[in-house]
Amino acid sequence: MEFKDRAEKVKEIFNITSFDEMPEKLMEIVLNNDTKIYDDYLAIVEEDINFLQSIYQYYLSDREELKQDFTPTSLSKLCNVLTNRDNEKTIYDLCSGTGSLTLQKELKDKEIICHELNTFTISTLLFNLVLKNAEGIIIEGDALTNENKNIYLLLCGEKYARCEKA
Repeated sequence: MEFKDRAEKVKEIFNITSFDEMPEKLMEIVLNNDTKIYDDYLAIVEEDINFLQSIYQYYLSDREELKQDFTPTSLSKLCNVLTNRDNEKTIYDLCSGTGSLTLQKELKDKEIICHELNTFTISTLLFNLVLKNAEGIIIEGDALTNENKNIYLLLCGEKYARCEKA
């Protein structure tokens, strides 16, 4: 299935008419723990769990004013190989974006801490990590000034993590 076809199916699953609605809808989905949507989404994207990054990059990113760009999957995989440690218990991802780097890690039995400033990408980050059944803390805020807007807790579940606003 081509990118635009899958993107349109994602819009149907999320019950949105425009991708501009996606960040708010994703936040609603993760805070309500809508597991049916998770199942439907994964059936469409298959192994490409970070497909939302492609949607965000294609339809929503602001490269002119905010200079937004995204880590290519190939670079995320390379960084994972270079930074992988057998005994790591905690993963800290500063400037997490949609979670490209963190999603390459084996998250089972690890606590993650992600820090992201952009309000629009934080919902995509949470959605992706819920699908990976990650456990940890997601901080929405400025890592340089330590001014935080929101903190989210991810709690491991049977199939998907549960997200709670702290």
